[in-house]
Amino acid sequence: MNRIQKIALAMGATFTMGIAMPLTTMAQTHRNLIQRHPNATGAVAGYAAYKAAKGTGRNRSMSGGHRNIMQRHPVLTGVAAAGVAHHYAKKHR
Repeated sequence: MNRIQKIALAMGATFTMGIAMPLTTMAQTHRNLIQRHPNATGAVAGYAAYKAAKGTGRNRSMSGGHRNIMQRHPVLTGVAAAGVAHHYAKKHR
């Protein structure tokens, strides 16, 4: 099976499943992965912000520049990012 045939098969199956689903199921609101797991979202966002602040701060100081407040306090940056991400995942659906 070549690539075009695989794409056609996938599109046909998707179209068939879309028609076969009852209308009541399609009318329900759908929550994505981020909205279903706000705690995990906050933890991942906090860790990513922490690592980004540490990395950019290290690079900036190595090139002779001054670090900003977020780069000087990467743990606080991570905690704040985790809180904001959790809030948006939980309250702003």
